[in-house]
Amino acid sequence: MSDHLLEDGSGRRDSDLSLGDDRKENEMWPRSFQKNWRCIVLLLACFDTCSTCAFSLGLTNVTLPQMARKDLPVLTSVAQVRALSPEEAARGFPIKLQAVVTFYNEKKFNNLFIHDSSGGIHVDTGKLKATILEPGQLVDVEGVSDPGAFVPNISATRLEVAGKSQLPEPRQVSFEHIITGQEACQWIEVNGIVRCVREDSRRERLEIEMVTGGSRLVAHVSDFGRSTNYSERLVDARVRIRGVCTTLFNRRRQLSNVRLLVPGMAEVFVDEPAPLEPFAMPICTVSSLMRFAPEGSYGRRARVQGVVIFQQPDHSLFIRDKTQGLFIETAQNTVVQPGDRVDVIGFPARGEWTPILQDAIFRKTGDTLSVPPVRVTAEQALMGTNNADLVQLEAMILDRVPRPTEEILVLQSSNLIFNAQLERVAGKESLALFSKGSRIRLTGICRVDVAWNRWPEQISPQSFHILLRSPADLMILQNPPWWTLSRLFWVLSIMIVLLVVGIVWVGTLRRQVREQTEAISRKIHREAILQERHRMAREIHDTLVQSFAAISLQLEAIRGKIPSQSGMFAKSLELAHRIARESLIDARRSIWALHSETIPEANLAALLAASLKTITDGTGIENSIQVKGEVLSLPAEIENNLFYIGREAVINAVKHAAPKNITLELCREDHLLSLLVLDDGSGFDASKASTDSSINYNGFGMISMRERAEQIRAELTIQSQHGKGTAVIVKVPLNGT
Repeated sequence: MSDHLLEDGSGRRDSDLSLGDDRKENEMWPRSFQKNWRCIVLLLACFDTCSTCAFSLGLTNVTLPQMARKDLPVLTSVAQVRALSPEEAARGFPIKLQAVVTFYNEKKFNNLFIHDSSGGIHVDTGKLKATILEPGQLVDVEGVSDPGAFVPNISATRLEVAGKSQLPEPRQVSFEHIITGQEACQWIEVNGIVRCVREDSRRERLEIEMVTGGSRLVAHVSDFGRSTNYSERLVDARVRIRGVCTTLFNRRRQLSNVRLLVPGMAEVFVDEPAPLEPFAMPICTVSSLMRFAPEGSYGRRARVQGVVIFQQPDHSLFIRDKTQGLFIETAQNTVVQPGDRVDVIGFPARGEWTPILQDAIFRKTGDTLSVPPVRVTAEQALMGTNNADLVQLEAMILDRVPRPTEEILVLQSSNLIFNAQLERVAGKESLALFSKGSRIRLTGICRVDVAWNRWPEQISPQSFHILLRSPADLMILQNPPWWTLSRLFWVLSIMIVLLVVGIVWVGTLRRQVREQTEAISRKIHREAILQERHRMAREIHDTLVQSFAAISLQLEAIRGKIPSQSGMFAKSLELAHRIARESLIDARRSIWALHSETIPEANLAALLAASLKTITDGTGIENSIQVKGEVLSLPAEIENNLFYIGREAVINAVKHAAPKNITLELCREDHLLSLLVLDDGSGFDASKASTDSSINYNGFGMISMRERAEQIRAELTIQSQHGKGTAVIVKVPLNGT
């Protein structure tokens, strides 16, 4: 026989229960929005519009109901309204029906639920004056259809109490069916075991949280007695609760959760009462929780005793008995210390790896004791046998990760990497003194993280982390070595930079040594050449110069003894004397070229002009010389070799080509000096000159020209064709001279 819990007759009811949405307070409409909504409806009525108007408050998009259209049929049952699609409901079908009130809140008078023989629905009475209604009253409702935010509802234009009736017979449904949303606004009955009961004084309602079908469902009771301790009476009791199923949803009309709106405690029935003395239950060990028992009671509380090893800020507990550790979820705010003995009653539930207790209550039974940690290795911690227990192990700090609410140490022990977590206190960083690379001994709560294996189908430990109770749970065993990874990186970087600098310096030094060696070699070679040139200059001076001087004196003496009337003989003698004198000048210039790098009063253009005039004098050949650019102050080696190349080219033209004209052109452009010797003589085939024995292309004169061109790194080009003359071109790079 079921026990019926009576209400205390206080008449107090819930102040703001609603269909709800995804807002924090689970309320469908704020009051400011309701006022705006009613104003907009009145404004639409004034303009007699039949279009659907949307109004947004930034929380959810709502389509306001239309005025009743005369061309639409009148709906006379709840089922007809619920069958409308949101688009059809927005058209404003006229509605006229009679139904019984299942839930009403007089402080939020637009929160009305009614039920007829075909089903239940929500009625928005915002356009009506406040009317006091009670569950069980029969009412006549007129209005128009509205799409609502989840289920179509009625926007009432008239509501009148027609009498008294009985609440409809509730539909007994499972949580699996409720969560589909099909039972929205329906009068239903749900059974389950109560997990917790709490009074919401601000909203003037009692919240009963129960487990049904393996899930949690919250019932909001409006009418309840303030003097009754419902927590003691209902927690751990198997109950049946009747109420209106309401929904929580998002902006896309999608269901997110469900709850029950219960008119009063008269709709709460106890099938199996809670134990009168919960702490008189038999004590079980932590290791026996969630084990198979032939006569076990599904979903009921269990009692364990143990020693507190940690209490988290959210009032959750970790305790240990003689068998193992246990994690406890509790809303009780009693403060306990590690080592306190406690008696705990809670609902066993499946944890990630080991069972936990939910919705627990506890009491302190003993004094503070010393709680020694279990010494483990990282491999043993990963096995999971010490989950939710106080352990101690050694590890090395790899990194420290500060977060807004906690600090995390990344640790390594053997080949395993895991984390240690410490809640921040007043925003301080308590672990800042623990450096990377330090070897520490840490004490804390071991929490195993699991993974699901598809084959074989089972869960297994994947990793673990340690919950630190305070910075005192850490002890430095060894400070980090000076040779940290970052320092090693910087030292290696510096060594690499020094090595690169050393390689560059050695390369530069080798290049400088090579350049100096080459310079010394050139200097030695130059000195040897200068010595040889000085010797040759002395030999030329003592032989050729003296001989040319003697010949010139003899010719001068002979000319003085020949009468002036001698004619051609005197002229030839004068020519021979001039040639001897020029040869003497050439010999002296050669001596100066061998003896020094500069020739006194050297002028390449003047020397070429004088030589051209001397060679062609008496031959009838027209000659000319053109100078372009600055050709003064040239190195002696370049000037001397160019002079001899030009003179050799003129001599070859006079001897072999019988030209009528010979032209010399000396041109300087930037760092390039060009010499052109052009004649209009008989010419020769330059392409066959090296193979034609009739042409002395490889004679000493040509060989001398090529060798002199090579000495000054000049480019020598000879262009010639039969009957079209010859052009000798010399191009000398001056290298910034």
